[in-house]
Amino acid sequence: MISIINFQNAIDLISNDPLKTWGIGFSNRACSFVGQTIQAHKKINVDNIIGLPLISVQTLYHSSVVNGDRFIVEGVGKRYDVEEWLPKSHESIKLTLQELVLRNIYRDQEYKILSCLDILNSDQVSLNTKERQALIIFRNKLIGSAVRKKDILYDPICRPGIFKQSYCTTAYRCQGGEIDNVVLMIKSISQIQRFSNGNKFLYSAITRAKKKLFICEDPRL
Repeated sequence: MISIINFQNAIDLISNDPLKTWGIGFSNRACSFVGQTIQAHKKINVDNIIGLPLISVQTLYHSSVVNGDRFIVEGVGKRYDVEEWLPKSHESIKLTLQELVLRNIYRDQEYKILSCLDILNSDQVSLNTKERQALIIFRNKLIGSAVRKKDILYDPICRPGIFKQSYCTTAYRCQGGEIDNVVLMIKSISQIQRFSNGNKFLYSAITRAKKKLFICEDPRL
């Protein structure tokens, strides 16, 4: 079943039941716009984050987190307002970290992670070099031992940007998965088809829906 809907109806569909409805956008910018619109509407912040859908954008082999896995925030723990001095660059770096309890909806597993609230809701996928340096200093103080350089890529504290909001994601992030309803968030079908990978994107997005497909065309996307 295919339906054409306006932007506000699309936002309502995606936000009301993220376990049964995915938003799929053509670009990361469009996905971020949808996610930020929903979060502003629902007033999502650290005090109202339960139920937030997340997606992993990297693989953490030590914890069985696979790129593209989807999660729901089930609980929150301690918050850390990090401020570390970098002696080489002579500057202070600030970060906000939040302990989150996540449920992997594919494997029904629970994970406890530290998430960087500064990038959870933004286009930024990972920390910049100075932020990473500050985070490693904080991590070593928290754990009481230094992390080895080869282990940084797999340390859940040193990789706080691996989880992003998943109200709306690209078709690439949805490959291999299916859900009851898909809301296609695009400027227009004709505009998408002008790109070399446009038809492939449409096919990947449309075939994710098991029951209903909704199409929302909006120039802001």
